[in-house]
Amino acid sequence: GNVRMRFAAAAQNVTRSHLEWHVPRNDNHSYHSKITIKFCNSVWNHHRIELSQPHGYNKLSPTFEGVQPCNATTPLGQMVACPQPHKNEQVRCQECHIDNDACHSVYVGHNLLGSEIHWLPPKVLQQWWDDATTTSTRKRNFLLDTLDQEFVDSFRNDLSHLTPGNQRWCQSLKKPRPTMRHMWLSNHEGMKNCSYDMASRIDAEFHDAWSKQTSNN
Repeated sequence: GNVRMRFAAAAQNVTRSHLEWHVPRNDNHSYHSKITIKFCNSVWNHHRIELSQPHGYNKLSPTFEGVQPCNATTPLGQMVACPQPHKNEQVRCQECHIDNDACHSVYVGHNLLGSEIHWLPPKVLQQWWDDATTTSTRKRNFLLDTLDQEFVDSFRNDLSHLTPGNQRWCQSLKKPRPTMRHMWLSNHEGMKNCSYDMASRIDAEFHDAWSKQTSNN
């Protein structure tokens, strides 16, 4: 909390009290830049694999930000198979709406490294992947250079399905990404099953591409 409070206080024009440091909508702050950048605190759920319990039900361990069930084990799998539900735009970070092509936010929270990007707008994720997988970028980065072009293209296609309303997100059911968290928890119309199948596929494709390329280096 103390570290997050200091990030909040580092912005310009902070007028909210020290007791309201975590409520960025209570003043007109911004970080020094040519564009408006806003503070955002602990609004995104954690990804957690559900744990089987001896009494016949599954339980997600509680966290400060709340939990979204997800069986993906890679950041890329989590990004596509378990996108943050987006129905309530009020809980999103300021300057980072679902249709934006940029996300001008300083986000702080307790999310595990690598699992904190599932909430970014689809256009931002698509642009990041395009920039990260250009020939010049990949040559400078061993981790990216190990991925073959087939996987790069396949994952680019997966990212395109994150656009709200795109019924190719869940191709077997012809359903778009879930809009509300309860759809995950109740497996609404098979949403969770579709997510699990997708997570397994993307994780497997990534591990296959990674192991195949690293074995040749």
